[in-house]
Amino acid sequence: MTAPVGFVRTPEKGMAALRWTPGGWRVDGRAPDPAELRALRGLEVEWPAEPAPLAEVLSLAAAGVPLTAETAPAWVPADLAALLTDRSWLACEPDGTLRCVADLRREEHSVRLRRLAAPPTGRPRVSVVMATVRPHLVASALAQMARQRHVEVEAVVALHGVTLDSRAAPLPVTWVEAPAELPFGEVLNLAAERAAGDYVTKWDDDDWYGPEHLADLIRAMRATGADIVGTTAEFFYLERLDTTIRRVRFASGASYPSEVWADHVAGGTILLARDRLRELGGFPALPRAVDRHFLQAASEAGARIYRTHGLGYVLRRAAAEEHTWRLPLAHFLRVQANQWHGFRPSRLLEHAEPDRSPNRPPDRVRANDYRTLRPPRGDWTPTLRVSVVIPAYGAQDKLDLVLAALSRQTYPASLTEVIVVDNGSEPPLRVPPWVRLVRCPAPGRANARNAGLAAATGDVIHWLDSDVVLTPGAVEAHMRWHHAAPYLSVTGTIRFTSAPVPAELPEDLEAAFEPAEPHGWIVDLLDRTDGLTGRTERPFSIHVGGATSVNAALLRAAGPMDEELILGQDTEMGYRLAQAGAVFVPEPSARAYHLGSTMRMRDKAPIDRVSHAFVADRIPTYRWLRSHPARQWKVPYVTAVVRAGGYEETRATVDALLAGTVPDVSVVLAGPWESLARERRAPLRDPGLDLVLLRGHYAHEGRVRLAATEEADPAVPYVLRVPAGWIPGEDTLARLLDLARGQELGMVAVLLEESPVVAARLERTAAFARAALLARPGEALEDVVDDVFGVCWVEGQEYGWAREAAPPTGRRSAYRARVQAEAEAARLAAEVERLRGQVARWREEAAQWRRKSVDLRREVGALRRELGALRRPSWRGVAASVKQMIRRGVHG
Repeated sequence: MTAPVGFVRTPEKGMAALRWTPGGWRVDGRAPDPAELRALRGLEVEWPAEPAPLAEVLSLAAAGVPLTAETAPAWVPADLAALLTDRSWLACEPDGTLRCVADLRREEHSVRLRRLAAPPTGRPRVSVVMATVRPHLVASALAQMARQRHVEVEAVVALHGVTLDSRAAPLPVTWVEAPAELPFGEVLNLAAERAAGDYVTKWDDDDWYGPEHLADLIRAMRATGADIVGTTAEFFYLERLDTTIRRVRFASGASYPSEVWADHVAGGTILLARDRLRELGGFPALPRAVDRHFLQAASEAGARIYRTHGLGYVLRRAAAEEHTWRLPLAHFLRVQANQWHGFRPSRLLEHAEPDRSPNRPPDRVRANDYRTLRPPRGDWTPTLRVSVVIPAYGAQDKLDLVLAALSRQTYPASLTEVIVVDNGSEPPLRVPPWVRLVRCPAPGRANARNAGLAAATGDVIHWLDSDVVLTPGAVEAHMRWHHAAPYLSVTGTIRFTSAPVPAELPEDLEAAFEPAEPHGWIVDLLDRTDGLTGRTERPFSIHVGGATSVNAALLRAAGPMDEELILGQDTEMGYRLAQAGAVFVPEPSARAYHLGSTMRMRDKAPIDRVSHAFVADRIPTYRWLRSHPARQWKVPYVTAVVRAGGYEETRATVDALLAGTVPDVSVVLAGPWESLARERRAPLRDPGLDLVLLRGHYAHEGRVRLAATEEADPAVPYVLRVPAGWIPGEDTLARLLDLARGQELGMVAVLLEESPVVAARLERTAAFARAALLARPGEALEDVVDDVFGVCWVEGQEYGWAREAAPPTGRRSAYRARVQAEAEAARLAAEVERLRGQVARWREEAAQWRRKSVDLRREVGALRRELGALRRPSWRGVAASVKQMIRRGVHG
């Protein structure tokens, strides 16, 4: 039987094709080699017209090569065809996040193929040995044993110093009672002696096993000929954190592969022949570390150990002291390769609870990827009312065209309210009877918009400029989206026409107003972000007032337009909408024509100059506008919330936050400040002395606000909640922000202490705002945050958290360090130049030596030729004399 020894978890190459030829199946013209093909993401099967042998295809599947096919001909067995044409795993792309399931889905597909390629033969008898001190977990463990497929299972349960009220079971069980003082390994041996199966396997009462766990172990043993098999210990459910992690490396950083010959396997999955267990002397009679010592002794005795995949096995981890394998939860956070909120095993576990993320409700958009929404198509019955708000100042001729275009809209007039806000026009504007006219004498676009907003009664507010003419289906295109989700901001496509303003609205707008220019920077933004569905920190930039619609409840949550702003009101409101949980949708079919160019198109540089001067204070995510290393802003980037405790510990936390490398931070110090009364007679015996000291210490610190509650300004992008006495390092907050932005997380929880769990939390305000809109009664808000952005746990020490404060570098020290670094850089640059000069001189000298060596070789050659010339006559004379002497001797 072919084995998947050496399976590659993360593919190093892309896809390739497996084709049938007269010479057999071929990949790139060569016979397929599983060792080479395992590195591929997958192998696309291209079927011949006529039936072909499938043995080699199945052999590749059994060897751990992921196979797929767009279609399958009728002669391919139905089960194989169904598996090959299920291409859902290919839709999962690597994205660099801890939540990525691309490798996992690929491996799940491969394991399913292996099972199909190597079907079980017979029903091997397996004795499952389990020793327990937790009787409340026995029923669950027995239920998992009973659902095992393709094997005949008997359970041997050893009650280790405990009793069990009910021994009803869904499968045959042999009960063993062992005294509490007996070592754990000896209890396992007592149970193993009662085993009657051909194979014995170890089972942990608090872990989870898939229904083909035992069949996979038997399959691995038969394919490899191993004496002992087990799985990788790669999936862990961290119960106290409600988090599942997957590890694929050791703490040392070395790879932790599956499908390999190894010296260890997950202890709760050890399987071997019953006779082999007896030959090896059973389990060591130890209180803990029984698995490790057993495997070590077996390996020394010559037993071959094989470690197969661990996708059908999850280890439960509570506090370290509750397990014989005593590792803290922090250890697992350090070695994780993947992390998912909640109990999220591999699909091969076939857990009763579905994997929440892929099956989340469609209206729970992750980040700004609105593609999961399903707006109604075709014939439909709308129910939402829309208020079209048009601020206007003069230009009656353009307004008439705008209103005429609104009268042609396909969205029902009974659900449409049109409001024109006359912002002090002289003469006053005129509107038809079906339009409401609101007068707003206070000048300014924001004032006019707010006046219209106050008068609007619709479920959706559709902003419209008085010089933007909508095509007939534009409002309906907006409203279809708003019927799909209650937290959208939809922006249409505006084109800018230079055509003369007509006296009456033309029937064919395209013929009248084209050619026209697109909104260039919006086109560029959409191109760069895949229509705002890709990663972008600022999708709200698309909120422009010319033709944008927003859910009215969302607008009420975000608040009205900022009347203090001179320019940039639309963008600033878009930012607050994002903070309130908005998703921003560009709708290309909602087309409109702008009569003439905009002020921004004509004067971009001066408009940016004015706009940036104001929005820098209000939009913290415009980081390039906040390059100053120390100044404070109206809306900080981060607010840290600290519940006031003891004076020293609280001060240490707050001071560390203020001294960090993120200066754009404020602190809310929450406590019962209103309860304080100045104690004049005996201040040192005041029961509220610590609060008095904290108030006195921070009363004049502009970045610290004393508050009764732990609420932060909803305009702040991130909120860090810190228990007093836990001290972040200087760069801790910056690193947490990098993680939250890079992984697009709604919350980063920091494990500070395990028993009981103490944590700090970095929260993305927009994620919690959207979660509050979507949470069902009784649903944990963190679960919804995970659906719409993501939740992640990290280990505190790794991110610089401590209980004692380190001396802060300080600005002066940082300045000196920078000056020293600059001086060192200048010194090194000078040294580099010196060495370059030296190298140049050496090169010049080397060239001179090369020229001299050439001349020398020429001189030596000349001398050799002269010497040869001198030597030739004398040798001829000597030779003649020798010949003459020889003749004399011969004739002598």
